[in-house]
Amino acid sequence: MTDVTHLQAIKAHLNRPVVLVGMPASGKTSLGRGLSHILDVPFIDIDHVIEHNIGQKIIHFFEAHGEPAFRDLETQTIRAVFADNPGACIISTGGGAVLRPDNRPLLFNNTHSFWVRANIASLLERTAKDTHRPLLKNADPEKVLLNLQSIRYPLYQQASMIVDTDGRLPEQILPEILEKINERLSTS
Repeated sequence: MTDVTHLQAIKAHLNRPVVLVGMPASGKTSLGRGLSHILDVPFIDIDHVIEHNIGQKIIHFFEAHGEPAFRDLETQTIRAVFADNPGACIISTGGGAVLRPDNRPLLFNNTHSFWVRANIASLLERTAKDTHRPLLKNADPEKVLLNLQSIRYPLYQQASMIVDTDGRLPEQILPEILEKINERLSTS
């Protein structure tokens, strides 16, 4: 784990959101919760905020209203979350949040943004029994993930930092994220 001195420095100087972007099941929520706990700052999961606001699971909204309506709702939620949380916090996004050009400046400018990266084999393994991801309710989830990868990876690359999650537990990844945040804070 990052030593106490670095952790205190991060807590003292973190003054903008840490944003986690990446594919579904890459580990954004688990890492976000962990960072929130370690840094003692709020954790906001955009998908959870959406579900709370609409009173239903995203998959049900998605099925009833379609992806464009969901993306509109997601953009509204992202705008509201960033307006209400300009300082130190951890924000985990849905995998497709980067698709809308209007979202990208919020996610990547004036933040400490991380692309939480996992390979397709890991994502398939993690989502094999998951029924709550609307885009993966398909006869061929690997084909869907490969298609999403081709569209989203160039957008995720706008993040200022990358952390790989393949074959690693959050406890192994969190120190790397904290070290990268500390390095950025030391040079800014």
